Amino acid sequence: MIVQTTISDIEATLSFYKKLNFEVLNLGDKYVFQSNSVQLQAETKKSSRKGIVLYKGDIGLDVQPLIESSVNSQTETETIIMAPSGALVYLLEGNAPLLNKVDATPLVGTFVGVSLESLDLNKSMAFWEQLGFKMAMGDAAQGWVSLSNATGDIISVMRAGMCPHQFSNPSLTFFNGSNNLEVIEKVRANQISIKEEITVFSKEGIVDNIVLEDPDGFGFFVFND
Repeated sequence: MIVQTTISDIEATLSFYKKLNFEVLNLGDKYVFQSNSVQLQAETKKSSRKGIVLYKGDIGLDVQPLIESSVNSQTETETIIMAPSGALVYLLEGNAPLLNKVDATPLVGTFVGVSLESLDLNKSMAFWEQLGFKMAMGDAAQGWVSLSNATGDIISVMRAGMCPHQFSNPSLTFFNGSNNLEVIEKVRANQISIKEEITVFSKEGIVDNIVLEDPDGFGFFVFND
């Protein structure tokens, strides 16, 4: 799974990801931001949109029924479908390209998957199951489910409006436990703009969770758990 952001200001976007300790690759028609736990890409064309990229060869299932039953747009190189959450999913032919592994650990800590908000968790679960994901944790009745696939990719879906903080759809989530205060200090020290400081989960009323956004508004949840 590759996460796709957009890029309006190349200099600002490259600076943001470099500050987060991602390795930046310029592949001509797109930039790739790599770490040892998550990979993002940003195409340089202005018609590109945020979403999730999956390769049909990696899914290992017949996705045509899902394509036909979903709102979709098809070109010679890709099929775009809309998840029940409203997030765009890009389905490409073949398998994901193999890039050299990097040792870079994100400044924001331990990556635990992509997060989405949805009005209907049961429809979201059925959608992602047709793309090779299986229920791993959570309960739709309680407003949160987490699904994973054979390659270890994780997608968590929350009921829309349940989370007491801003939510870009999709966003990346990082959990750091008791080390999150230290991570937040590193974010401040690197002069990375914080979109939202969260105190609602802290008994002491301190900022123990934060939300970041890249220059085009792609969200990063930097949480203790």
